[in-house]
Amino acid sequence: AVRLYGGTQKGGDYMMTLRAMQDYANTIGDLGNLEQKAKILQGILAEASKCCGKNSELTAKVLSDLATTVGGLGDIKQQVALLERSLEVQTSKEYKHDSVLLAGTLGNLACAYGRTGDFTKKVKLLQKAYSI
Repeated sequence: AVRLYGGTQKGGDYMMTLRAMQDYANTIGDLGNLEQKAKILQGILAEASKCCGKNSELTAKVLSDLATTVGGLGDIKQQVALLERSLEVQTSKEYKHDSVLLAGTLGNLACAYGRTGDFTKKVKLLQKAYSI
């Protein structure tokens, strides 16, 4: 999937291409092919981290999308790890605060922890999301 982007570049046009690829991946997932969606998102994540930075808004959004996808494929441990990383990016000093994305990530992470059986953590995360 990475070859679709044409190499590492910087700038708004390249970011728009990555966002379009993210939309494409989400469409593939909507059509029922979560494995392909995950592969495309992994490529986008690698490129977004290189071109936009590991603590960029795009990186956080791709991490969240990828987390939801791997969770849908049944890998809850990986889902939790990706959501934790997305949360880490969203709360970093370099990140421009997006309360809607942050609340959504907290809610998704709470649900993922619920699937692991950690209901105490689930409740704490839901309370945090609710307070935003």
